[in-house]
Amino acid sequence: GGMPTASALLGDLIDAAHNLRAGGAGRAPALGAANLRPVDELNAQYYFTVDVLDRPGVLEQVAGVTARHDVSIQSMVQDGMGDEARLIFISHTACERDMQATLDDLRHLDVVERVGTLLRVIGSE
Repeated sequence: GGMPTASALLGDLIDAAHNLRAGGAGRAPALGAANLRPVDELNAQYYFTVDVLDRPGVLEQVAGVTARHDVSIQSMVQDGMGDEARLIFISHTACERDMQATLDDLRHLDVVERVGTLLRVIGSE
């Protein structure tokens, strides 16, 4: 398939969802104007990973960055990997702009080897 097939499939899925909601078959009516906001204004919870050096004080540095940008952590797990560790976070609801600023600052910490996965997981607006 490729992109034309993917586009057709997506169109079919949208039609099917509309038909289920409308209780009948037929093409979806024209939609009204969308109320779009810039992505940096969206609020969501985030899942993100950070690979760091495994030594005392590293978590404190990472937490300082999240606090500076008003990104509150709901949960965190640390997986040891020899001299390094992977920190796995789920945030409370945060603004996309703040989350991106957090990740940018984390990339500049000497103790951070890599900022990994970032997923919006709950509460996207």
